[in-house]
Amino acid sequence: IHYDPIVHVIFYDIFTQDQRTLLLNEFKKLDDKFYVGDYNDGKSSLVNPDIKRNYNFWPYANRDIGSSNIIIDTIETLVWSDNMRKIYKQVKDSLFLFYDYTNYSQILISKYQKDSVYEWHKDLLKSITLNFWLSEDDVHGGNFQLIHNDIIKEIKYRDNTLIAFPSECVHRVTRIENHCTRYSIQHFSSYMSPVPLKS
Repeated sequence: IHYDPIVHVIFYDIFTQDQRTLLLNEFKKLDDKFYVGDYNDGKSSLVNPDIKRNYNFWPYANRDIGSSNIIIDTIETLVWSDNMRKIYKQVKDSLFLFYDYTNYSQILISKYQKDSVYEWHKDLLKSITLNFWLSEDDVHGGNFQLIHNDIIKEIKYRDNTLIAFPSECVHRVTRIENHCTRYSIQHFSSYMSPVPLKS
């Protein structure tokens, strides 16, 4: 657990070897389903390679594809495990505490290859973002940076890592410098008010 420049948690070796192998194999099966990543500025979604150069896939929007369900089940089981829920409480931060009471999840898989980058941006939730990193390759670049109060913290890319941080904290992924494939799995969760029952 880190508090400088803003609260964030780093988990190394987050997946078991079997989970890691399973996820990477399912990503490969989806290779032709990834599309050019678009950037949402809060008003509209647009493709802007000056800001975002990667490829995206949303498993929940594609549940008719078998791999999507395997990925969803693997990630959701981990995110809501007793161990993870204990950590959300240990952070002693309202956003992390709130995450345990959310009821609506989304998962985004981002694929980064040579020259891929995602410049400074923030995620459009008042919650936390869980960002998992996986690759079978030796990745040069693709580091993660947070900025808060003009202080930048860089976390060097390492396979099988999770970083959890406030979604509204401005962050970026630095340019991938070599021929490789680096995956990010972003888990977002928010609270959706139940639809009132009609009387």
